[in-house]
Amino acid sequence: MTVVLLLSVAMVGGTFVLVPQLSRATVPLGVSVPSDRVAEPVVRAALRRYQVACAALTLVACAGTFATAALPATNVWWLLGLVAACMVAYAGCRRPILQAKRDRGWYEGVRVQVRASVTPDRPVRIAWPPHLLSIGLALAALAFTAWAYPALPDPLPMHYNAAGEIDRWEPKSWLGALGPSLIALGTAVFMLGSAWLAVRTQAPHYPTATRTPPAPPSDARPVPGKSRSGSSPCRRR
Repeated sequence: MTVVLLLSVAMVGGTFVLVPQLSRATVPLGVSVPSDRVAEPVVRAALRRYQVACAALTLVACAGTFATAALPATNVWWLLGLVAACMVAYAGCRRPILQAKRDRGWYEGVRVQVRASVTPDRPVRIAWPPHLLSIGLALAALAFTAWAYPALPDPLPMHYNAAGEIDRWEPKSWLGALGPSLIALGTAVFMLGSAWLAVRTQAPHYPTATRTPPAPPSDARPVPGKSRSGSSPCRRR
């Protein structure tokens, strides 16, 4: 279990470290810069500072996870703390680039072309089946664990070593028994909320398109025998 947690922390931290390599060179740390400014010292320094900070935070999180392996309740906090700390480092390291871009006028006189689709073929919707399936499975596991709680042993096995042997026990409690199911349910609800928020923030960018007939040119000549309203003119007697 400890090895799995260490690998999870290392993978998350490594992903944050590789963000500059996974992004376009003209968008360092999420800041759009001209192509001739990619090699600016302030940009290179910000990227280097960010990667060093994320690498150091990953090492601290791995060390903390290993040191508290006997306390599984604290292991998840090392992972969440690593994510939060790397996001803070991301926000802090991009500020010098924003400041230099604004003060030195990097985009002054630079022609910028932006392309975007304002009439998508299909509206963005939430993929309800997988989200509802995840929540349903978590609720089923929660209900089954609550139903089987009287038959659970006391104390409860809480940790297994690499050989699959129990190496830690805890007194029987509702929190210890329902904890994994509650974490799964919270994760499923969080993913559904994230999807709903993403769809909600994108919806205003795709208004419903309405087709209107083009207006006739101002110098159009009326058709003989018809008025401008489209009806035949009245004859005088």
